[in-house]
Amino acid sequence: MTKNINKIQDIVDEYDVFIIDLWGVLHNGIKVFLPALNVLEKLKKAHKTVYLLTNNPKTNIENIVKLEGMGLSRNLYTDLISAGQKCLEMFSSHLILPSHPRPLKAFIIEDDDFMCLWTQDAQLKKVKSLEEADLVLGFHIPEDSIDITHYKPTLQQALDHNLLFVCANPDMYATRYGKQLARVGLLARLYEEMGGDVVYIGKPHPLIYTDILIKHGNEKILMIGDSLITDIKGANEMGFDGMLISMGNHKEELSQIDEKDWKSYFYQKGIMPTFITPQLFW
Repeated sequence: MTKNINKIQDIVDEYDVFIIDLWGVLHNGIKVFLPALNVLEKLKKAHKTVYLLTNNPKTNIENIVKLEGMGLSRNLYTDLISAGQKCLEMFSSHLILPSHPRPLKAFIIEDDDFMCLWTQDAQLKKVKSLEEADLVLGFHIPEDSIDITHYKPTLQQALDHNLLFVCANPDMYATRYGKQLARVGLLARLYEEMGGDVVYIGKPHPLIYTDILIKHGNEKILMIGDSLITDIKGANEMGFDGMLISMGNHKEELSQIDEKDWKSYFYQKGIMPTFITPQLFW
C-alpha cells in the first residue's frame, strides 16, 4: 500500500541504497532544488549509498559536469548512471546489431550537438538518409514537440526499411515550471505502435540497473523519481521500493484526482509507489 510522507528522514533508516532520478527530483534542467540538495548532504552524513540515475542520453561524465555547473558537487553521491552511457556501452560491446559490420550507419533523431567522441566510441557513422542507415538512433527532440505527428512520415520510412529504433532516452515527457516538455521516448512509442522494433535503453528497463544490482543486490533499495512509467515502474519490476514525487511529471494528473483516490489511480495503472511525497525534503 502507498503511504504519504512529507520528509525522507522518516524512512531513511529503512534503506541502505538510494537511487535518485535527476530531472523533476533534484533539478528542473536549469537549477538544483535546494531542499533536494540538502537531502543529498544529509544522506552523505548518514553514510548512505546514493546513485543518481537518469534517462538523459548524454554520457555519465557529461551529466556530472552539467550537475557541477548547477551547483551539485560530485562528492555528494556514490555514482551517476545515465541511459546515454549505457547506450554507448551497448554499441561499443556490439550488443546492438551484432552481425552488422562496423561502423554502424545511424540516422539520428535529433543529434542536439551529438558528440563526435560518442559516435567514435560507439562505432557509429552518422548518415543523413534512412536509405543508407542500419538503424535509427532516437537521441533528442525539441522540447516543444509535444505533437509528434510531423515525425510520422520519417518513422514510416524507417519502418519501410525495417530499421531498428534504438531509444537512448525512454522518457516521453519532462516538466519544468509546470510545463510539459517532449522527450524522444514519444517517438519510440509511436514507432512501436506502428509495428517497428525498438530497443529502449534506460528506466524502467532492467539493463540500466545492472551495475547497482551487482554491487547491492542483497541490500534494501529505495528508488526516488517523479515518473510512474519509468521510475516507479522500474522499481516495481526490479523489486525495489519506490517513492513518487507528486509535484513532478504527474502533477497535473494528480491535481485532478482527490488524494483519497490516488491509490485507486495507481492500481488502475498497475504501478504502485511505496511512498508518495510532494517534493524531496529531508
